[in-house]
Amino acid sequence: MTAKYYFKNIFWGMFFLSGFAWAWSQDMQDRVSQYFFVLSLFSCPLYPLAKKGVETLALRFTTRAFWQRGYFKETPGKNGLYALYYGACFLFAVPLGLAYLLYLLLMKKAG
Repeated sequence: MTAKYYFKNIFWGMFFLSGFAWAWSQDMQDRVSQYFFVLSLFSCPLYPLAKKGVETLALRFTTRAFWQRGYFKETPGKNGLYALYYGACFLFAVPLGLAYLLYLLLMKKAG
């Protein structure tokens, strides 16, 4: 993963972080919003790693052409899939991001 890829994709992590920060600022006594905000502090920097890990795993079992035809054609309906994908990557950013970071470190040692 390059620095360009990381900084290009950190936007979505910051977007979700700012959303949770705004929700928490509306009611500072709300414990649920506070927990989501704290979790998003960890998820934000790990989001690009999680996204890259999901992409790497998906491309290990499929081809790029698979993701550009059929249900995955570039149509307005695909925006809903993008929203679900970005949300899932952010939600699971901590375990997926750490797993991908571990994968990168192990591949670096092996190679």
